[in-house]
Amino acid sequence: MRGFHLYALISTIAATGTIVSHLQKNDHQFFPAFLHLAKSTLGSYLFTNELLVALIYFITFVKTIFFGKLTQSEIDLCWKKRVAIWF
Repeated sequence: MRGFHLYALISTIAATGTIVSHLQKNDHQFFPAFLHLAKSTLGSYLFTNELLVALIYFITFVKTIFFGKLTQSEIDLCWKKRVAIWF
């Protein structure tokens, strides 16, 4: 599970860094920068991957806080979703 936490943290930082970098380069506001990133093919693929991983991590984090530890099947499902995003 530590690997998933680390991967999710890196993904969150990467998604945030992508938006901030794009904002600085193109002098956009937040929402137009988000839309512009989503329109480019490669940017869309990578950016969407980072956001999905961050979302999966957030959901598992909230579940852990309110409902206790994740079961092994839930951990396996998180890893399968991470792999499915890339392929």
